[in-house]
Amino acid sequence: MLRLAALVAVAALMLMGTPIVTAAQAPSLNWGSQVNPARCPTDQGYRYLEINVTRKVDGDNTLTNAIDGMSTTWAVREFNQHIQVWRVGVQGGDERFCALVRYQGSFTPLGPSPTHPLNPSYNIAAGIDGSFEGGYLLVFNASERPTPA
Repeated sequence: MLRLAALVAVAALMLMGTPIVTAAQAPSLNWGSQVNPARCPTDQGYRYLEINVTRKVDGDNTLTNAIDGMSTTWAVREFNQHIQVWRVGVQGGDERFCALVRYQGSFTPLGPSPTHPLNPSYNIAAGIDGSFEGGYLLVFNASERPTPA
């Protein structure tokens, strides 16, 4: 959540035309404190890990342009995705779960990024190396449906 807030602030500054000064090393945000099992509800006082999987994605080159929603190939991403699903209780007869999904990786633009409609002079140049990290937490209820024999 903090990472998202920082990205929104940077985007707002870019739209206003304010120059952004970057240091030799980018600041590290503590996004992990928002996307961890301690943030999952524990109404019944327990937390049981049901799913714990990590997958590595190499050479992913289809990125959705957030401006117009179109899928365009303008960068190559490599990232790790860590998915955990915790059983955290029962609510209304259904099992209650908390899913944590975390991403950490890098990207390299193949060409200039798609042009921003509000600030056409803003784009990411080709050939730079960038990094990203973040994730989300989702609480949901689910019930098991027996399959017919």
